Amino acid sequence: MPKVEPFTRELIERALGRGGERYLKDPDGDFMVMYAPGASRTGLTFMMNLIAGGQKHEIFVVVAHCDKRFPRAQWPQVLTLINEWHRTKRWPKVYLDVEDLSKDEPAGVVAEGQLDCETGAFPELLTDFYKGVIGTADSFFHWLKTEHGL
Repeated sequence: MPKVEPFTRELIERALGRGGERYLKDPDGDFMVMYAPGASRTGLTFMMNLIAGGQKHEIFVVVAHCDKRFPRAQWPQVLTLINEWHRTKRWPKVYLDVEDLSKDEPAGVVAEGQLDCETGAFPELLTDFYKGVIGTADSFFHWLKTEHGL
């Protein structure tokens, strides 16, 4: 049985190693994983950030971005579909990521998962969690493409 340990960035790094990921570390000590085009069912390129968030760095935050962008004219449709996703699915949390509302620029959709690790965690849990976030993010984009043509 895995031993629960204090949640740290080092524990995230061990989870990434356990998952066989190649990653980069930013100056804050958080992590980024790039997935090659074609690694998903949709053929999209995903980037995942793994962060020790929260005031005490006790929350494991996994944020998945992809290269799919939506023009402003599609935002109402995308937002309606995001609401439908949230009504019928548990994970991941998804949202339209608009950088500047005053500009007519395409926006991305971000998928996110958060796990409270204040009482501790273990590498297997973190690996399973981040793989779940990236897998369900891929499921969301597959659903958009196959069922809604986006």
